Amino acid sequence: MVAFTGEHFVLSNTDAKIPAIGYGTGTKWYKYGRDEIDEKLVSNLVKAVDYGFVHIDGAEVYNTDSETGLALKKIKKSRESIWITNKYFAGDGSYKARSTEANPYEAIKAGLKRLQIEYIDLYLLHAPFIKKETHGFSKVEAWKYLEKAYEEGLVKNIGVSNFSVEDLKEILEEAKYKPQVNQIEYSAYLQNQTPGIYDFAQENGILLEAYSPLAPLYKLSEEEKKTD
Repeated sequence: MVAFTGEHFVLSNTDAKIPAIGYGTGTKWYKYGRDEIDEKLVSNLVKAVDYGFVHIDGAEVYNTDSETGLALKKIKKSRESIWITNKYFAGDGSYKARSTEANPYEAIKAGLKRLQIEYIDLYLLHAPFIKKETHGFSKVEAWKYLEKAYEEGLVKNIGVSNFSVEDLKEILEEAKYKPQVNQIEYSAYLQNQTPGIYDFAQENGILLEAYSPLAPLYKLSEEEKKTD
């Protein structure tokens, strides 16, 4: 079981308190490159934290780590009071890893530089589509890269995203440290895309975290649909 305090969930292995509501830097803010800074996102992140959203959820694929790093420099709160989640871009299963780094461990170190911080509070494998033939390492080996970063203090907690029960079982069979979180898409319109995942997570002390829980509040404009 994972404890809930009203504002935070307490992770089972580390007793870390993850804020219940996060501000995401993907979807609307997603970019196709890292060259230009989205000043509006930087401004919105600063405002979000001022309003109490102290959990910033990002990912390598969003290309918005630099904006988060700039916002953190402007935010008038201590680093310890802000929770940063980030993710390794594993691809969607149809092609080779889309990460610009050799493996998750190297991706973490590169992400820390872009974020301009010394540690990440929670780091996730963004998807389970990791194979030896496409990535050069297996899903389990990818997890061990996260464990290495955890042991070195580069990340405080480790987990996964979009993992099924079978994906989690594969990790748990070999894991030195079990995943603390499994972040999946969940909303009023999408409640059972991963059969059995809730019960399995509860039984294994894994926090089941929802992304896009208020979907479909944001809709693509006609121009955005053309470029999708």
